[in-house]
Amino acid sequence: MQVFSGSAVIGLNFQYGRKSASLIIYAHHGRGASRLVGGSLNSVQQMMDIVEADIYLQGHDHKKSVAMKSKLKVARGNGSITLSKKKVLMGRTGSFLLGYVDGQPSYVARAMMAPTDLGTLKLIFTAKRDKRNRADSFYIDIHSSL
Repeated sequence: MQVFSGSAVIGLNFQYGRKSASLIIYAHHGRGASRLVGGSLNSVQQMMDIVEADIYLQGHDHKKSVAMKSKLKVARGNGSITLSKKKVLMGRTGSFLLGYVDGQPSYVARAMMAPTDLGTLKLIFTAKRDKRNRADSFYIDIHSSL
């Protein structure tokens, strides 16, 4: 794991028999917020311009939201290049801040922000056999639920 001011790059390694696969997570405390889900995820999608990763996570705005995107992955080796599809997950991580409690002032109420569903994203990692590759290998399929 590499930690920077407000962000981290985290490597996850998975062992399946004698084979291995890895995922990279780029996580950031977050910046900017939007009252609409699309605007909130736009900030997370912009993280793709900074570092190559499989999962991009951001907090800060208290929403739980997730989106998937597919990209082409280019591999070089033995004097040639190969293309494969790569699934990328983007998400806002959620919160445990209860913004509307009777008798307790909060910035959520003062700013007339919508209440949010409490909790976090659930990330699901599944080992899958890579049938496109002639070598007997596997990859980690990523999914999320709210």
